[in-house]
Amino acid sequence: MFNEFLIVLAILLNIIGCGYYALSQNQHWRAVAKPKVSLLKQTRLQIFSLFALSTSLVLFIVEEGLGFALLLWPLSIALGIFSVAMILAFRPTLLRILT
Repeated sequence: MFNEFLIVLAILLNIIGCGYYALSQNQHWRAVAKPKVSLLKQTRLQIFSLFALSTSLVLFIVEEGLGFALLLWPLSIALGIFSVAMILAFRPTLLRILT
């Protein structure tokens, strides 16, 4: 049970990391929150994104081993990118949670 929880947590961290990275870009920030994103906030969002994505990689390595983690991690990043793209396309205000 705990193993599955760590995998789901790693996938959620990938989606959150992709969301933070998308919000660090001006055009996506304007779709979610109207004012322009400041440079400090943009840098902070990129750092949060890097932290979430690297933490998910560590969780995959701890749980599945290096060989399988290197397969799962890019696939879960692709899932995160697709999820954030669909949220930005249809309901961008849902990403307001991350601001």
